Amino acid sequence: MVNMQTNRSPLETEPLTKLLFRYSVPTTLTLMVNYIYNIVDQIFVGQGVGITGMAAINIAFPLSILVNAVSLLLGDGCAANVSLCLGRREQENANKIFGQAVTWIVASGIALAFICGIFAPHIVTLFGTTNTAYGESLAYMRVIAIGIPFQLICPAFTAMIRADGSPQYTMKCMMVGAVVNIILDPVFIFAFSMGVRGAALATVISQALSALWALQFLRGKRTILHLKRKNLWIKPRILFPCIGLGIAPFIMMSTESLLTLCFNTSLLKYGGDLAVGAMTILSSIMQFALLPMQGLTQGGQPIISYNYGARNMERIRQA
Repeated sequence: MVNMQTNRSPLETEPLTKLLFRYSVPTTLTLMVNYIYNIVDQIFVGQGVGITGMAAINIAFPLSILVNAVSLLLGDGCAANVSLCLGRREQENANKIFGQAVTWIVASGIALAFICGIFAPHIVTLFGTTNTAYGESLAYMRVIAIGIPFQLICPAFTAMIRADGSPQYTMKCMMVGAVVNIILDPVFIFAFSMGVRGAALATVISQALSALWALQFLRGKRTILHLKRKNLWIKPRILFPCIGLGIAPFIMMSTESLLTLCFNTSLLKYGGDLAVGAMTILSSIMQFALLPMQGLTQGGQPIISYNYGARNMERIRQA
């Protein structure tokens, strides 16, 4: 039975400029904090390990982009469908989609971690590592593979939190992880002399904390969405519409991963580890520059999706 919401959401009534600002600014800051993980690793690895360590991080970068693509496929796709259901006052359907999202996000993260852990030597070779950077690349990849479930959960769950109507909390989740990462990086790299393994371990721990922080919120009593055990069982018919909404950003992000891979192999052939290390820095700057636009579009998604579900076409055009 469809559970009809009686109270009108601020997504329907609040002035759009104020609403876009309230959703987009925290989303942009969340994305920036997410990219700080990679930048902080580069800074400390560059100082503590050198150019081969920088090259090792960039070798793993296409994998990170691919994991983010999967998070867009599942997290943003399910979040958009949740917003549509909430706009139609279909609370129970929104809860079902939420439950399916949690199941598929966690299962996909574990599967990717398992695959990348086993095939790490083949992956770093495929991604174009050199003989001099192979050891560092493999060490970094194996530790990062352990944290793939958390790397996937963080952006996917924050998308669900935005759909739930709490974009400010997403910023808190990522800030917790970023602060921990900044503290642990120098401890593991310099104090414990762990090199790139230390940078990877700091990233995994910080992402795990962010993921647990997000999950704690989604299991709380303040949320619109409610996680129920019966909704966790896999039901493909619920997931397929979400995949349809998430496939476009997934393809776009996946092709970016492929492009980075092509850059790496070409740079290693013609410039070596130094060229790959330089590209690591430039890629981070480029990604960082695009974040305000991504924050605006991701922040506007719940507003547009909700009003589309509510059939409020004029408000959609204004948004």
